[in-house]
Amino acid sequence: MRTPLLTPILLLIHVTSSAQWTAIPTGTNDELEAVIILDDDHYLVAGEGGAAFRTLDAGATWAPVNGLGNETIRDFIRLDAQTILGASDGYVLRSTDNGDSWTLITVPIPDDVHAFARSGNVVIAVGRDGGIVRSEDLGMTWSAQASGTTERLFCAWAFDASNMIAAGRDGVGVRTTNGLTWGPIVLPGYDDRDDIRFFPTAPNVGLMAGEDGDLLRSTDGGATWAMTNPGTAMGLTAIAITDAGEAFITGTTGSAIRSTDLGQTWTVMSSPVSASLNNIDARGGVVVACGDDGTVLNLGATVGVQERSPAPELVLWPLPATDVLNLHADDLVGPVSIGVFGLNGRAVAHHILHSGERTIDTSVLPAGQYQLLARDMHQRSRFSRFTVVH
Repeated sequence: MRTPLLTPILLLIHVTSSAQWTAIPTGTNDELEAVIILDDDHYLVAGEGGAAFRTLDAGATWAPVNGLGNETIRDFIRLDAQTILGASDGYVLRSTDNGDSWTLITVPIPDDVHAFARSGNVVIAVGRDGGIVRSEDLGMTWSAQASGTTERLFCAWAFDASNMIAAGRDGVGVRTTNGLTWGPIVLPGYDDRDDIRFFPTAPNVGLMAGEDGDLLRSTDGGATWAMTNPGTAMGLTAIAITDAGEAFITGTTGSAIRSTDLGQTWTVMSSPVSASLNNIDARGGVVVACGDDGTVLNLGATVGVQERSPAPELVLWPLPATDVLNLHADDLVGPVSIGVFGLNGRAVAHHILHSGERTIDTSVLPAGQYQLLARDMHQRSRFSRFTVVH
């Protein structure tokens, strides 16, 4: 049963010269496996049991999206200004009005559809038992192709309408150079390959992420691949590459890594959550990831563009708190919205403090650690953490 949808508060974490993730409480505990950025403030996330939610204000509020069926949704791909495809169990979802309504299209694939790749009007979808289907009319009709493997395929990439790669379970990889017939390619290791991406700024350089932490890199358009060091032992789940060539890879336990040199070296990023991150998307300067327990993270429009000065301090006392917690910030103007969140980013309490009020009740909170967001009438936000003991 789904958790009732709340009206969440955008949880902002201060961004310094090194951009950090923002946890966006969605009000759901559903496992989210697909995300697409429709514009800077408009995101769509979906996952377990067809659960889908959309925000038009960068996560300040969310609304459920209907019509995507009752099966798990694993991927989205945009085809033009209004057309989006979604990957589900045994069928492809298609929207021609930017996600407002959806048509379910049955495709000749053994079962689950995991991922898309696209070049021009040609789209392929890959999935269970080595299934590959191809559309030449932007996803309206589909035909099956023989992949040469029965292993589940989790990811795909299209260089053009004829030259494509797919990869998946136990390190399997296949490729077509004519758009019709597929043959095996050699990939080092036997890790499940969960995602593949090539750089728009260097089209011959690509990355392939492995579920157990293997990271492969190619510099010759996918003809050969070599292991590279991701700088972490986490499992790697999904890759996003910005138009400027920054690469982000999400992983287990809320992990994420970042590269600014075409994947040669990586930096481990701090994360406000511990839930596994299942997918990630990048558009312009915005990067959004989604994962277990309704998790959504946003790197924001500051990626490689803007830096912010340190925010004025939010003072909390007494620490640790018992029955009450006092707050003070010189520049916040009431009414002030107070969101209290667990360390996993899930909302647990919400208060509105009017002029002169600066105390919230913590007696109803179980003992533990919490995050707090204070946001005033001018949308100025202050973030802090506190502990409750009883």
